[in-house]
Amino acid sequence: MTRIIKLFNQVQGCQDWEPDPSQSFPMEIVAFLNKNTENQCTMARLNPGKALPLHYHRQGGDIFLVLQGQGRLTTGRIGNESEGEQDKAESLEEQDLETGDLYSIEPYEIHGIENTGPTDLVWLNIAPASHGGDDCIELGSN
Repeated sequence: MTRIIKLFNQVQGCQDWEPDPSQSFPMEIVAFLNKNTENQCTMARLNPGKALPLHYHRQGGDIFLVLQGQGRLTTGRIGNESEGEQDKAESLEEQDLETGDLYSIEPYEIHGIENTGPTDLVWLNIAPASHGGDDCIELGSN
């Protein structure tokens, strides 16, 4: 089970920016902090009322730090290489997020996030570079 660590409650908010309406995945990458490495750190944001679809990654884990806003994190399992992947989520769990929360996601752990607050939800994400490309599998797409 993913556990949210409510430890960084003094994190400062982020500057305002304009959304990119051409993106199909509603999350907007605000900045790549180390784009040309095997593991990347990015800042991303999600407008109020928007949600990222449930998805998972086969390679490596994710670490997230919420910088601004409120949201709801949904997590679950999809299986693993030895069990064989399934096209459905198992044991979905929802948890509320707020500024300063830190959480991690393991390989084959389904995750999605919804902005439940009145302002942008902004976070830092540290993950393998592949998570932004070939290794982002939306439920129902494999």
